[in-house]
Amino acid sequence: MSKILVLGAMEEEIQFIKENNKLKEIDTINRYPLYKKENEKNTVYLLNSGIGKVNGAMSLTEFIMKYEVDHIINIGTCGCLLEEIEIGSIINATELAYHDVDISAAGRLIGELPNEERFFKTSINKYAQKINDEFLKDIKTRKGLILTGDQFSSKDKREYILKHFPKALGLEMESAAMVHCANAYNKEITVLRVVSDFASDTAHEDFLENLDKVCEVYNDLFIKLLND
Repeated sequence: MSKILVLGAMEEEIQFIKENNKLKEIDTINRYPLYKKENEKNTVYLLNSGIGKVNGAMSLTEFIMKYEVDHIINIGTCGCLLEEIEIGSIINATELAYHDVDISAAGRLIGELPNEERFFKTSINKYAQKINDEFLKDIKTRKGLILTGDQFSSKDKREYILKHFPKALGLEMESAAMVHCANAYNKEITVLRVVSDFASDTAHEDFLENLDKVCEVYNDLFIKLLND
């Protein structure tokens, strides 16, 4: 039996899963309810971490300290930096970085912290491969770099980000911190972000407009995780 944590950042991102899967509330993590559902095959936990890098890292750390977990799956939305990728597509992050870390005055690259890698890698184990090959096979998916920062994007910010990270596919607000944390504790992690907007001046409005479509994608994934 596998123990899997599905970790979102907003109540809106996990609400559809809660409403459609009869989950049991079992604990509180970083002020937020932790939910659980299990059967003879798997135990799947569901948690809203709270928005932003600090909340993401705090929630995941507290969970790891209290519960055994075989694989972590960070879900949520992201702004896309390539307009060729459609709304509702999934970006499966192979690596992540902080776009709002700037110690360039000390001679470091944007996103680079002292004594840390600039890019944080997600897991490439058999379970991660299974997610990609089986669970996502009917969904439009791209693999690549996702960037994290505590801010919504704008046109000017987008240009700045692409200057320093020309291969980046998406922007969001928690995932790099979660992967940073998971790697530090030697935990396997996958990041799946559904494109909700194009990281432009209208990003917030576009995000709200497309949120329902995004949540349905994750509900289907949750059911597959539980019953695989």
